[in-house]
Amino acid sequence: MNSFFEDMKLSALKSELPLRSKLHAISIESDINSALEYLDSEKLILAPVLDHSGKYSYIIGVHDLVYYCISDIESIDEIKLISDKESLPKLNHKIHQMIEMKPKEYFMLEHVDSNDSVKKALELLSKGNHKVFVNDQDKNSWLLSQHDMIIYLIILFE
Repeated sequence: MNSFFEDMKLSALKSELPLRSKLHAISIESDINSALEYLDSEKLILAPVLDHSGKYSYIIGVHDLVYYCISDIESIDEIKLISDKESLPKLNHKIHQMIEMKPKEYFMLEHVDSNDSVKKALELLSKGNHKVFVNDQDKNSWLLSQHDMIIYLIILFE
């Protein structure tokens, strides 16, 4: 079975998975409020971050954004007093400011190529990465999740 996963390419695995929507991303220069609004409008809980070089280097989620905004608040009572956006000045901070507050690895998005083996992606997903970015030469790059791999394994062993 090990050689099966070494021989199978991610490009082949993609065709076995349910169709996915386009790749959604957030600019590293977006402010926190805009990122939250975008995620909400697209019904997403996380998205990759497009950095200054045009690479998807990081991945952030709604929980990261909300936590960043309320991290200075010391009690639940203070949270209850929040009445508008002005009560949360960090909403105006840029995504890169939030990313810079944590170790670089915290938001890092691992990359694989569509010609890489499924085994390589499995290894990354088994080490705590919930998603990996699959660079597809035909410009239809995508995110592969632990959930996707479970679906694939279920299909494979049915």
